Amino acid sequence: PVKVQHFTSGIKGVHFGGGSKGGAWKPGDTVPAPAPAPTPQRIDGGAPNRESYAHTPENPYVAVADDPVSTFAADVDTGSFSNARRILEQGRLPPADAVRAEEFINYFAYDYPAPAGDERFAVHTEVSVCPWNPAHYLARIGVKGKEIAATNIPPRNLVFLIDVSGSMATHNKLPLLKAALGRLVDTLRPVDKVAIVVYAGAAGVVLPPTSGADKQAIRASLERLEAGGSTAGGAGIELAYKLAKRSYRKGAVNRVILASDGDFNVGVSSVGELVRLIEQKRKTGVFLTTLGFGAGNLRDDTMEQLADKGDGSYAYIDSLAEAEKVLVREASATLVTIARDVKLQVEFNPAKIKGYRQIGYENRQLADQDFNDDTKDAGELGAGHTVTALYELIPVGAETSIQGQVDPRRYQAASTVTGDHVDELMFVKVRSKPPGGGKSTLRSFAVTSAPTPLASASRDFRFATAVAELAMVLRGAPGSERLDLAKIARLAEGAKGPDPHGDRQGLIDMVHATGQMKAQLTARAALAERGGPVSVLDIVGAAYPKWRRSKRVKAAATLEQSALPVLDRAAGLLGEFEAIRVEVSGHTDDREGASEEERMAIALARAEVVRAYLIASTGIDPSRITTRAAGSAEPVADNKTKQGRAKNRRIEFTVLTQ
Repeated sequence: PVKVQHFTSGIKGVHFGGGSKGGAWKPGDTVPAPAPAPTPQRIDGGAPNRESYAHTPENPYVAVADDPVSTFAADVDTGSFSNARRILEQGRLPPADAVRAEEFINYFAYDYPAPAGDERFAVHTEVSVCPWNPAHYLARIGVKGKEIAATNIPPRNLVFLIDVSGSMATHNKLPLLKAALGRLVDTLRPVDKVAIVVYAGAAGVVLPPTSGADKQAIRASLERLEAGGSTAGGAGIELAYKLAKRSYRKGAVNRVILASDGDFNVGVSSVGELVRLIEQKRKTGVFLTTLGFGAGNLRDDTMEQLADKGDGSYAYIDSLAEAEKVLVREASATLVTIARDVKLQVEFNPAKIKGYRQIGYENRQLADQDFNDDTKDAGELGAGHTVTALYELIPVGAETSIQGQVDPRRYQAASTVTGDHVDELMFVKVRSKPPGGGKSTLRSFAVTSAPTPLASASRDFRFATAVAELAMVLRGAPGSERLDLAKIARLAEGAKGPDPHGDRQGLIDMVHATGQMKAQLTARAALAERGGPVSVLDIVGAAYPKWRRSKRVKAAATLEQSALPVLDRAAGLLGEFEAIRVEVSGHTDDREGASEEERMAIALARAEVVRAYLIASTGIDPSRITTRAAGSAEPVADNKTKQGRAKNRRIEFTVLTQ
């Protein structure tokens, strides 16, 4: 309802603390315990949440006695990381299947040395102690693609394939999409060509192939786009590839950029049909990049799979800053392919390694025999791209519950490894093709380095480890129960190094957000199990016991009289529209409290006291109101001014699904 939508941007006039003499409202010990269920997912444009993610079972520990070889395809997708960031910023933990560890790790650039001479890429390895199991090793394999100077980037023949169906109407979809592609248009040169194809109920050409010199015409075509209708994705893909092939230039960057929420529902719509169509089209020499947008009906599984089969990459755009990263800062890596069908194969020495587990790459695993089979599709590497893979290794002699599922070999015992190979931990092979295809070439590297203490490992190794640990926690991966989010944050902070665009700080912020949400969920579950009425300070104390008696927290757990008329109006709307549920989020400025943790406690008190008032004054079903503490992470004004800080000390209502 329109009236309810007005409340999604926040409630004005709600003040906190005991500022009014004798007039502050304080809840008694009569607040129903919060429900233990996770916070419901937000509505996007009033529709139920229909996001979909492919289920990928966690890589198991493997005994070297059973299978000493691990084979996988390179992966340079990053969509999982930025999508998980969006979900965390909305106050939820992402679904386990939305988290792909390799996309978290490969979201970041690492300072690997560039390849020498005419080599397309360089390979670097490092081994240290595994932080979540110090008896084990952690091995890193890093691949660094050849850099291409901006002046040497080949001409670009790009077709923007844009979803303008009705599902793309919200602010974080088509409007953001147009702004994002506008950033790419700014970088076009006269030698580049751009065409625009749209699809909804039908597909059509909005802009025929046009020189990059005519930016005005390209921007005008983008600005005219409006959302409406249903989604005929297959027809749009056919037309986009037809245009790209018509303007095809040998040696150029020939690519279709598909921008959508992935919600294909008309025409060629099954994932299988779309994948087969894309597999056919990649044979034309035109590659595919997919850009995911929006929330509520994001088809992450479809967008990722199409990019993989189209010899391209998948990114999720949650902000203009992310668009700048993917389409401007990393344009060469996103658009310019320097190696095709990149495969890696790792053989472990049974004299040194008893077992292993790869971190991530669950949906990029290959059969060992596929490594030498040039007909098998694999991953692509862009100019300047870094691809990183991590393995947890169980050394011989370490205590472990990992046992081989196959009886020991009679003739291939570990003791038979002798000579020059006896000190090797593992043997790494990388196979790839030139960007134009053809026969693959092989490069191989023996890893003999002894593990170094984690504190002595390279800065990039330590940061990648912290990224992997966050992904493990969010997925509930093996070993994650032994991980401490505070320690992960410290590891990332100590390894952040130069961070000109704030990407690495963003990871640290995500670690803190995950810790705060897990603390709140744990507290809610404990209070729900306890049952009976609880006080606002009980709820805050369960999540942040250190700050239960804080004067600032106690002040935040009261409402001034001036707040009550606003909340009464909100209560009236909740009574009028009985089907909706809401989230009340509490916010602070960046100066309240002695630490961010105390600010989170203050924010939670603000949200909980509003929940208590609505329940006490209206008798509303308590399950219809959930709360979230945002702390100082979501300012709406400049904290440098007194007026700005006052605006940031607030609560917000957000309409949720049922």
